[in-house]
Amino acid sequence: MPTRQTLAYVETFWVERLGCSAQDLHRPGVTLLPNGGNLAAYRGAFLLRWDAACIFTVPASLLAPTAAAMHGRHIDHVFDAAFLADLFAAHLDRVVGPAFQGCADASDFRPAEGHGTRVLALEEDTALERLAVGCGPEAWEHSAIARGQQQQQPIFGCFAGTELVAAGTLQAWGPHLRSVGIVTHPAYRGRGYGRAVVATMTAYALDGGYIPQYQTLMRNTGSLGIAHALGYQQYATTIAVRLADLLET
Repeated sequence: MPTRQTLAYVETFWVERLGCSAQDLHRPGVTLLPNGGNLAAYRGAFLLRWDAACIFTVPASLLAPTAAAMHGRHIDHVFDAAFLADLFAAHLDRVVGPAFQGCADASDFRPAEGHGTRVLALEEDTALERLAVGCGPEAWEHSAIARGQQQQQPIFGCFAGTELVAAGTLQAWGPHLRSVGIVTHPAYRGRGYGRAVVATMTAYALDGGYIPQYQTLMRNTGSLGIAHALGYQQYATTIAVRLADLLET
């Protein structure tokens, strides 16, 4: 299990991101709040469920109708994609989740073979472009990899022969967490390439004194398998609701 210090870093991140208190994160039931913290300008709703507690943030204009709709409902009924889609039907773009939120510190991490995974050079951007095309726009977006970003933060890649088949990056989530982004070419999934990249990035983050954070949709069994195999421990589940007519232009 994650150490107390690791969980303290994770809690601090979510307190700042959601604009809530540490007590809110663990208060049983649903705590409804206006979007705040780093999500103050977010034109959508966000739910973080941590054990028996759920933080539910919405735009201030939707606080009253949301409170009325969830009145008397159990946390299991509120933290539900179908309920949320119906609740925000008049504004809905899409519901993203439920999503796994996990972390791995040195006490939990189980290293795996890196299969030659290394940091990519800027001149290998063409290989990244081929991988992006092969993976498709949705998978590439979820990876959070930005081509050409090697100057700001490293992009890790794993090759099958001369072909780049998996890549990943570490996004800064505050001063202590680094969020893992990973993508594998569909033709090479299930062969250990994605796990190799995540294992290498996890070790890299831990060596740098950071806590690696892993998020993926609960329905993505392949990605969940990577997390579990490497020792990532789930501490929370999230759902994000994008509201079309409230999005910033």
